[in-house]
Amino acid sequence: MKGKPFLVAISVFVLVLLGGAAIAGVGAGLTNDSEATSSQGSFTSKESPTTTVARIESSTTTHAESATQAPSVKEQPAAKEDKPKGTLTETQPKEAPAKKEPAPAKESEEPKKTDQPAPELKITHPVDGARVENKVVVFGGLVSDGATVHRGKYTAKQGGGEWRIELVLSPGKNRVTFEAISADGQVSRAAVTVYYDAPKEAETEKPAREKETVAFTAFQTYGSCAEEIPYDVFYGTAQPGATVKAQSEYGGNSVVANENGKWEMKVEFPEAPSEKPFTVTIKASSGGSHQFSFTNTRTPAKGE
Repeated sequence: MKGKPFLVAISVFVLVLLGGAAIAGVGAGLTNDSEATSSQGSFTSKESPTTTVARIESSTTTHAESATQAPSVKEQPAAKEDKPKGTLTETQPKEAPAKKEPAPAKESEEPKKTDQPAPELKITHPVDGARVENKVVVFGGLVSDGATVHRGKYTAKQGGGEWRIELVLSPGKNRVTFEAISADGQVSRAAVTVYYDAPKEAETEKPAREKETVAFTAFQTYGSCAEEIPYDVFYGTAQPGATVKAQSEYGGNSVVANENGKWEMKVEFPEAPSEKPFTVTIKASSGGSHQFSFTNTRTPAKGE
């Protein structure tokens, strides 16, 4: 397309030259004709020169206009197909995840059968039918090795084949049941009945001279112990404000009776020999004494 205007210009230039040559020829012919006319007289067969010139100019003009009126046509690039704006791309819907099938329920396992006997469980204190005036009472006894002793959700302390646990009693009759469970799941049960004589509501305080005299009493809770530091718990009554002492060759302690004449104390025997009973004496400053026997049942480890 860029070379066409140049070719058109050359064509026009050639036509002009040809037109000029033609005009020159016509002029020469006219001169000869003029001379012939003047010499011969008339001339009738030839065309008018004016008409001939007009034709050539018309022809020339026609070619020039043809070249001028033929504008160069530029090739238009092929129109691109534009995608409409805002068109959403279609997507394949996601497949829903496959539901997991619930695992089949396992068949309940049958309890393991065992030929082992149920563990031995024995309550040594307090004795069945005992009456106590303390709300908190220590229960204890013997149990087979490898078994644990429970009272409901509470677990007893154990050592050397013995167990003990402190429980809070309700006023009146208390039927307390314990369970011993062996390592293979065997269960033994033992029960004891204890009566808690709860103190009556305090009466209006009487003058000191009208206060009744409280008798001195003393009771022992265990009688033996297998703990690393063996101990026992003693309790009873005495004149309010009186001092109660526990004495032995391996340990002692003291306590003051409260305003209601109640007392309780824990006595440790760190130097007590193993499996050798000894005497513990309980005395009150208001008068009276009681004696008890205690045994350290802990077997000493090698090297002790």
